[in-house]
Amino acid sequence: DAQALAPYLQSQYREFFQLSPKAQKKTRRLTGPYAWGWWAMEVSALGVLYGWDDGVLRASPHYLGDLVDYARARGDA
Repeated sequence: DAQALAPYLQSQYREFFQLSPKAQKKTRRLTGPYAWGWWAMEVSALGVLYGWDDGVLRASPHYLGDLVDYARARGDA
């Protein structure tokens, strides 16, 4: 369930917050043609597919709550 994914979501992206703000902006995850950011797409996808109550996950800046809302509104799950 979503509650079980909350610790994963927090620990998986901890290294980003250990960088200085300047280094955060220059990390390869955010620059270049293959930048993918620090979003937890896998956690967001699981929330949509399984229809979990994702309230606990929405507090994380890495959780794509707006994308989850969009997918649920379209009925793509």
